[in-house]
Amino acid sequence: DQEDDPKLSSHHHFFAYPGKPRKNATITELIYVPNDITDGLYLLNLQVPSIASDAAPSRPCLYALE
Repeated sequence: DQEDDPKLSSHHHFFAYPGKPRKNATITELIYVPNDITDGLYLLNLQVPSIASDAAPSRPCLYALE
């Protein structure tokens, strides 16, 4: 939240920015998971469009592994 941390220090730490940025890393924020999704082991297919931007929409698809 930029109101809590306008410098986004957690993001900078996660992405190792500005030193040696992790260019293949992603953060999923503001995700909604319905209550009927039970705890367990899942495979996540995080579909992200190929656009040049600092942010992009994603389509997370969960596949139960149990």
